[in-house]
Amino acid sequence: MFTGDTLFLNEVGRPDLAVKSGLTSKDLAFLLYNSLEKIKKLPSHTKIYPGHGAGSSCGKNIGKGDFCTLETQEHSNYALKFHNPESFAEEILRGMPTPPQYFFNVVAKNKKEPFQFEEALAKANKALSVAEFKEELAQRNTHIIDIRGSNEEYNKGVIKGAYYIGHFGPFANYVGLLLDPTHNYLLIGDKDLAEDAIKRLIRIGYLNIKGYNKFPLSDWNQKDIIKYPHATLHDLKKAQQNENDYTILDVRNKSEYDTGVFEGKLTQIPIGELEQKVLEELIVDSGGKLVSQQQVFSSLCFRLSFQDSRHNPQPAPRIQIRYSHGPL
Repeated sequence: MFTGDTLFLNEVGRPDLAVKSGLTSKDLAFLLYNSLEKIKKLPSHTKIYPGHGAGSSCGKNIGKGDFCTLETQEHSNYALKFHNPESFAEEILRGMPTPPQYFFNVVAKNKKEPFQFEEALAKANKALSVAEFKEELAQRNTHIIDIRGSNEEYNKGVIKGAYYIGHFGPFANYVGLLLDPTHNYLLIGDKDLAEDAIKRLIRIGYLNIKGYNKFPLSDWNQKDIIKYPHATLHDLKKAQQNENDYTILDVRNKSEYDTGVFEGKLTQIPIGELEQKVLEELIVDSGGKLVSQQQVFSSLCFRLSFQDSRHNPQPAPRIQIRYSHGPL
């Protein structure tokens, strides 16, 4: 049975992502419960082929694998163990991660005539000189995504204001969660990395990729480059001992956070909510009054490290988020 976005391995679909006017997430959770009840009546040897796998944003924590039997899911999938829709809905909607930005944009695109993938790839997959890159960057709502994947390359420096999302693991998930799909993007990375990244971004509706630059440091003016220090365990322990001087920020999703946290004082803000939370913290003081009406912040940079809950042995992707807002 092809279960689409209804039943995954060890997980079920997200009611908050369904686009249907007039129905709340709870209403849709009830409909999901009814669909699962029908599936549970099938023979236990029925093979389940879900529409998404581990790492997808379409479920809270989808298990690894391509298929399994219904009997296996009845034993391992928490969502199939409920016997009434109310308790099911409460659990399914609890700790739901922030919806990815691309999702509703893709839904709107899919309702229109389909785009031609090869045509979109040819338009985006262009090697740009530094001059051409800067010319594109000067256009409104144009941003840089640095896709280089190694610590060594990152430590040499990144372009000021770039989003650094290393090209490995859930690359497209992070882009889709954090970046506006209606904006324009330029990539930093070599030809092979760029082509694969562009394909992955086109598939989730990012059609405004303007090209890429291989980023040899010698081609760039050093005033355009910035380096960020790499925090060590020693630095983390130092932060623990000096809580008034440091803030430890945990940007994992709530489901990951619930599996265990770092000892000591920390602030937990899921990465998908970080930008809005930072805006609120910087603009509004503890009394709820505006701190400033002019140039609230400019070129505020964060470098965040991720480690997924499966302890992937690959280096955790870093995301540098730059906010540049003018007067309110």
